[in-house]
Amino acid sequence: MAVNIRPYIIINGKSSMEVSGLIISELPPITKPQMRVTAEEIDGRDGDIVTALGFSAYDKEIEIGLAGDFDLDEIIDFFNQSGKITFSNEPDKYYNFAQYDAIDFEKLIRFKRAEVKFHVQPFKYALNENVKTFNFSSSVTSGELSIRNNGNYMSRPTIKLTGTGTVNLSINGNQVMVIVGVSPI
Repeated sequence: MAVNIRPYIIINGKSSMEVSGLIISELPPITKPQMRVTAEEIDGRDGDIVTALGFSAYDKEIEIGLAGDFDLDEIIDFFNQSGKITFSNEPDKYYNFAQYDAIDFEKLIRFKRAEVKFHVQPFKYALNENVKTFNFSSSVTSGELSIRNNGNYMSRPTIKLTGTGTVNLSINGNQVMVIVGVSPI
């Protein structure tokens, strides 16, 4: 039995499969965003000094088509927004995006195909991020927790500490902070 794997996107919680006559015919590839850098060349020194400045936002392009009864106004409304977008080739992730480029709807009507570009921020996020809570009883004077980022690059988690006493926070074995006298929030 063949499984129908129809590409789709979800914009701010609404699937493209809910839009009358809209077909997502091609999804963007899964890529790593480009690192922004400055390179400094110094006379008398071999090579250059490269300073990483962070990842660039970039464009993800899809190809859309029309089929059967379509409602062009509904399609225009669907793409006329910004927020969170999920692509079916990464169904457990979302990107923050805006749609800035023009969409040639005349080409869509005439040839039943058009391109849509989404300007996405460099990081993708898990759709179902779980909050992790760890409790130590008052009889335990110290403890160690291990939390792993399952992504493929750095994570910027939110860490909220409550309690009393001294807290040493280390990441990958490197102490990044000591808080003395943490009190309930």
